[in-house]
Amino acid sequence: MPALFTTGIAIENAHADGIWAACWTKDGSKVITGSNDETIKIWDASSGEMTAQLADSTYAITSLDVSVDETMLLSTSMDNAINVWSLESNTLIKKIPVGAINAWTARFTKDGKKVISGTDKGTIKLWSIESGRELETYDTTRPQFTLSVAISHDNTLLACGSDSGIVSVFNVESGRLKYTLMAHSSAVRSLAFSPSSTLLISASDDGCIQAYDMSSGNNIMSLTGHKGPVYSIAPHPNTSLLASGSQDKEVKLWDLKLKTCVETYNAHSDSVWAVDWQPSERPRLVSAGDDRMVQLYEPLAFR
Repeated sequence: MPALFTTGIAIENAHADGIWAACWTKDGSKVITGSNDETIKIWDASSGEMTAQLADSTYAITSLDVSVDETMLLSTSMDNAINVWSLESNTLIKKIPVGAINAWTARFTKDGKKVISGTDKGTIKLWSIESGRELETYDTTRPQFTLSVAISHDNTLLACGSDSGIVSVFNVESGRLKYTLMAHSSAVRSLAFSPSSTLLISASDDGCIQAYDMSSGNNIMSLTGHKGPVYSIAPHPNTSLLASGSQDKEVKLWDLKLKTCVETYNAHSDSVWAVDWQPSERPRLVSAGDDRMVQLYEPLAFR
């Protein structure tokens, strides 16, 4: 089988410390990274040059997300707030106080008007960006630290993954707990819905990637091959490919139809904390990690 991607631009020493989060702007022109050095940087994806640096935290940046309309960036850190930035002016436009380490991870809702965040008490909070007020609490009924959250592309389901290995799925409209998935034997670091919203995929410190059918809650896939905790996953927007990054320094591509690994990349020299796909017809992949490097992968061919 011919290679699917090849390594392209590598931005070395992108931050002064390990990179824990990375994402594309929706137009695919820039990559945004967040680091343990307490800064957020924006990079031109064509040249690899830094175009902006944001800093409004005294702790490591733990997650990033870009709004659907491309106007805002969301960041969380180990301090006491969710920060919302303007991508047009690169300025902070909203600080939502949530309490210390009470939003390790957060995501925009699809309308871009609200934010979901996980807490250290086994709940998901829904926040208004305009008012900064809490709108809703989704309760897992378990005292657990939420390390990952996701919202389905059709905006009907919320999911959160905990340090105990449990994944909880909620109906957005009713607020009711739909599924409690005994997904993993240790912490769930990353969650993602498939582009069709029919699958929920989870990655864990146990080294496994699991996939669940959202019509039944049944586990339909278990992917193994990483030699350490899996810190990040990202479904390809147009194919059956899934990217994953791990403590084993590897980035893997999986074919969800074949249920197997189709490529492994060894561009990093330390743990890979973040992977994300450029949103386009032939998207590029980005990965970043503790080696302070941002690596871009160029598409060659698809099966």
